[in-house]
Parts: sequence; C-alpha cells; structure tokens
Amino acid sequence: MQSFKQITYLASLFFLLIYSESAGFSISVKSPAGGEQICPGGTVTIKWTASEVQNVFIELSSDGGASYPEILAASIPADDGSWDWNVKQNMPIGSWYKIRVSAVSMPEISDQSNMFSVIEKTKITTQPSTIEICPGRPVNFSVTATGSGLSYQWRKNGKNIFSGTGSKYTFTPSANDTAYYDVIVKGYCGSDSSNKVRVKFRKPPEILNNPTGQSVLAGSSVIFKLSIKGEFLTFQWWKDSTKLVNQVDSVLLLKNVKKSDSGDYYCEVIHLCGTISSSKAHLSVKSPPAGGYLSLQVNAISIGSVVIPLAKDTTIYDMLQNIGTDSVTIKEVVITGQDSPEFQLLSPTVPITIAPGRTETASFRFHPKTGGSKLAGIQFITNSSTNPTAAFSGYAILHRVAPSADTLDFGQLTIGDSSRKLLELINYGNVDDSIISVKISAPVNNYFSIDSLPSLPVKLKPSEKAFVKVKFNPRATGTFIYDFEILTQYQPSPIRAILKGKGTLSSADDKKDILYTIKIYPNPFTEKVSFSFESETVGVYHLSVINSLGITVMSKTEQSKEGLNEPEWDGKDTGGCLCPSGYYLLHLKANGKIYVKPFILNR
Repeated sequence: MQSFKQITYLASLFFLLIYSESAGFSISVKSPAGGEQICPGGTVTIKWTASEVQNVFIELSSDGGASYPEILAASIPADDGSWDWNVKQNMPIGSWYKIRVSAVSMPEISDQSNMFSVIEKTKITTQPSTIEICPGRPVNFSVTATGSGLSYQWRKNGKNIFSGTGSKYTFTPSANDTAYYDVIVKGYCGSDSSNKVRVKFRKPPEILNNPTGQSVLAGSSVIFKLSIKGEFLTFQWWKDSTKLVNQVDSVLLLKNVKKSDSGDYYCEVIHLCGTISSSKAHLSVKSPPAGGYLSLQVNAISIGSVVIPLAKDTTIYDMLQNIGTDSVTIKEVVITGQDSPEFQLLSPTVPITIAPGRTETASFRFHPKTGGSKLAGIQFITNSSTNPTAAFSGYAILHRVAPSADTLDFGQLTIGDSSRKLLELINYGNVDDSIISVKISAPVNNYFSIDSLPSLPVKLKPSEKAFVKVKFNPRATGTFIYDFEILTQYQPSPIRAILKGKGTLSSADDKKDILYTIKIYPNPFTEKVSFSFESETVGVYHLSVINSLGITVMSKTEQSKEGLNEPEWDGKDTGGCLCPSGYYLLHLKANGKIYVKPFILNR
C-alpha cells in the first residue's frame, strides 16, 4: 500500500501538469531539428519558443536522450529564443546527440531536439611523399584524410591541376620537372593542406672507363676492368654471345687463359632504370714460345694503408707462373723507384726454379718511413728471354702532432717576476688528429704552468696549428728544465717539449745573500740531512719541509748565528713518523726573504 508521502507527491505532480497546461507553460525546441552534422570547434545556434517561462537551461545528451549529463547553459532568458553553442574541439564523434531545453523554475517543462551527429574534422592523416623515379616513368602521389564530404585539389607550384581532383594523382613528368606539388582537402568540417613534395629523377650510371683489349700468351692471367659511376648496380660479363657464369663484378679475372678464350668481352650493367653495356674488349691468346717463360698473374700489387711505424704484409697466391715448355729460374729480384727501400719481397727466396705449368706464391712487405702515397717497381730476372715487372703501391699514414720547436726558452727572469710564451703545436701528419691532453711534468715545484689553452680535445687537420700559453714564475735561483707532454688521439706515446728558464736575483741583491750559501747534504739522503747556510748577522730564521703534495711535514723557528748554520732533519714528520721516499722542498725564510730548494728522500 502506497505511503501518504508518495500519494501526496503524485497528486502534486498531477496537479502541476494540469496547472501548467491550463496556465499555458510550454517550451518547443526548433533547432537542431534533427539530422544535422556538427563539426568539432564549430558554433551551433540552438533555437526554441517558450510560453509563460522566464529562464531556461540547456542540456546535452550523447545517448539519444536516455541521460543528459552535461549542462551547456545554466540560465538564459527564455524570451531570447536562441543561444550559440561553441562545440568543443575534442568533442567525441557520434550520431546519438540531443539537446534539451528546460524551464529553470519548473524543469518538468521541457522539450528535446531530434538526434543529430558530431562528425570528424577534415584532416590529412597520411601525407604525400617525394618520389624518386626513372625518367619517363609515371608518378603516383596519394593522400589520406578523415572527415565527411571530402574533395581534393592537387596543385603544381601553387596552381590548380585540372585533372588532379582525387585522393591520388598520377602523371608522367618531364625530365626537367623541378616543380613542387601539394593537395588541398576540403570537407564538411573545414580544409587541410598537405606538405609540398617533388619528383626526383634517378641518374643513370655513367661509364668512366671501358675495358681494354689485350694480347697475351697462353697460361697468362688477364684482367678486364669496368670503371663506372652509379648506385644500386649489378654486373654480368659476357664473352661474345655467351653469359659467363658467376662473373658478376665490375672486374673480370681470367687465369691460365687458353687460345679458346680469345674473343670479345663486355660487361652488362643492370641498374634501377634499365641496362647499359660497356664497349667490347678483344682478347687475343697466343701460344707461348719454346723454353721457360715466367708470367705474373698480377701486375699491380696494392698493399693498402699502413700507419707509421708499423709494417703491412700481403700474399698473392700463384702469382708466379711458368707458362713455357721448359723450367724457368728466377735468379734475382730488383725493386726500383724512389720509394723502393719501403717495399720488400718476403718469399719466395731466390734463386728459385719453377717447372713448366707450375706456380709459386709471393709475399711482400710494405714498411714506410715517411707519410704519403708510395710507389715502386719490382722486376723478376730470369734465365729466359722474359723478365716480367709489376708495380707496388701503398699509402703511409703519418700521425704526428708536435711542437714547432723542441725547446721553449724563457731566458733569465728575476725571482718574483713572471713571463708568458706561446707554445705552437702543429699537425705534421697527413691525416686528422686530436690533442686530448697536455701537462707539465714538474718535480716538486710549479715554476712553469699552463696559463691558457683551447678547449680539449682540439681537432687538427694536416698543417693546422694550436697554441698553448705557458707561464714561467721562478721563486728560486737556478736553471729549471721541465717536460711539456702532449697526448693525441692516435699517437701511441706522449710528444714532449722542453720548458727552460732561469731564476736570478734582482740587481739590488748582492751575492752575500743567504741563498748563495745554502747547501743540502747528502742529497738524496736516507736517514738524516743537513741544511747549511751562512749568515753575516745574528737573526731568526724559519725552516720548513714541504712534500710533493704541498703539505708541510716539518717546521721550526730558530736563532741564526753569524757564520755557518747547520740545522738538520731526521726524515720524520711533526708526529714522529717516518716520511716516505719522494721529492721535498726546503722552505727557508730569513732576513725577510723566502728561499726554496728541492731535495730527495730515498729510503
């Protein structure tokens, strides 16, 4: 049985409906009328008529009116009769959308539109791309787009193409076509323009050098070579009208030729746009003369590149062949040419005799001393009428970055003053190299220092230079010589230059200064060392010992006496522990001046 509250609610609702109808309350949605296609990001005018209603609110449904989860407008004067809805850019695509307009004071007074759709914006999803073709062949540009009611217009250099009105455009360009192509796609929801693309033409291969004809003796080796410029090439050699099996390189090698090998040889080159052929080279094979006859299977011995100071060996199998009817003896081998000292025959050992029809393998060594291209000739002296020759070639790679001078001399400098000089580093090699580190090897003091240098690593091409600014700041008298080390990317060991400078007293000082009388004995020392100096006056001196890390390990202040002073040190630090072997500095302050001298502890 229904409760009293339920009965009261239903009665009130019934009364309200009866009252609203009798009072003339009504709302009627006029637009959207149903079936419209709405674009994301667009503007839609919602229209309605209302009677006896003051304000309305507008809702959106995406499920055909089953629910209205989104309020588009919360309160609009009903008498306006319309409201512009700015559709979101990311509005979900769908066909079950409805609009509902309701009275603010009485939501039961409402009306909803018929269903309408939200459709995709016009957008290119797959761009056309530049195409590389062979001359005379057709081009097929294509584009893919989303949206409704799409139309296409292809353009050439910005001008419409009459026949280009589909998602694909096919045509055959002229050989000198350098134009840019694009397409404009229009639809119900706007338009989109593609990237600009063009046609590229593949260049046909270009024969640089054709194979040349040869006349040889039977048993010799023959090389036909085609020099050609191009990409994606395959080769096929022919003899007369016969295809040579497995001869698919730009070089054709024929070993131990016979008279039946005589004929015309040419190479067919297959490329992406077709086929071209070399000119024909005629081979004439003659019978060898009676007696021994030495033939070389290879006449050009290319050993390749080697980095100085290394050597490189190469072996050519069956290089030496006796194609005669009798034995032949190689009596000696002569290597000639400016670079001949850098080439060597390793084997076979001569003299050597080769029987008819037999071969010998030869090995060679290339050991260059200077950089660059190297050439030499080799001749095999035999006991027959033939002394065949071959040519050596190789390339020597020289890595050499070095200072322009072995010594950077700062000359004489007064203690306390400083001087700066540029150290010039030059790539004397024939290939690029990089300076990766520089340093000064100092014993214990730092009278020399690097004042400025380029950011490392420094890449140097052949003959290029780099500069390092070095500072000399002596704080003691004497001549100082340090090593300046340069490490490069390819040189196996550091390159060194000498830094040299001399520290002197100023002209105001005389030679009675304490520094001239300081002696350290013994130096190096093992257990005890004496620091002796002479003073003409009584005073106070401060003495300390500093290790190679700059740490003071011993310090004391004492009264100096007139004449000889001989303070000692037992090699222990202030805590009584033995100091390790190494370089140390005596630091003596007397008469308002500081004197420094190095010495060595060697346990």
